[in-house]
Amino acid sequence: MNTITLKNSSANLNRIESFVEQICEGFNINDTFLGNMIIAITEVINIIEVENAEMSITFQNQQKKFFFIFSDFSEELDLDLFTNDKVMLDDAISETENSLFMINALCDDLIIDKRERKIVLTFVNEGVDDILSRHRKNYLNKYLNQHLKVN
Repeated sequence: MNTITLKNSSANLNRIESFVEQICEGFNINDTFLGNMIIAITEVINIIEVENAEMSITFQNQQKKFFFIFSDFSEELDLDLFTNDKVMLDDAISETENSLFMINALCDDLIIDKRERKIVLTFVNEGVDDILSRHRKNYLNKYLNQHLKVN
């Protein structure tokens, strides 16, 4: 379990990218999946930072799922903001509503725990093993099908 605490918004983006990149490198996650995680996490942070600049993000991995758990943010943050599912693309939407749309589009599940005051982004990584296996298989086939000159 990895945790990062953010206190100063001016340095957050670099720290977030580094945090997620280290996780993805450890699990051999492709760049597209990495990008989706970084964008969704950044959008949650942008909403939380409106009320409070401090929070913790904890990473957990269980049964082919990645969880990013946001906690230790201001009690003043209205968690009902995250349950607004009435945003339509045709409407003029606020920056917060745009962030919520991006979060829901990029993660596999968004859980709001009002009792524990936590926000949980879930990313399912079932296809990651398949992608990696196919890449390795193709690479090995290409290598084995080469004409090797032996003296």
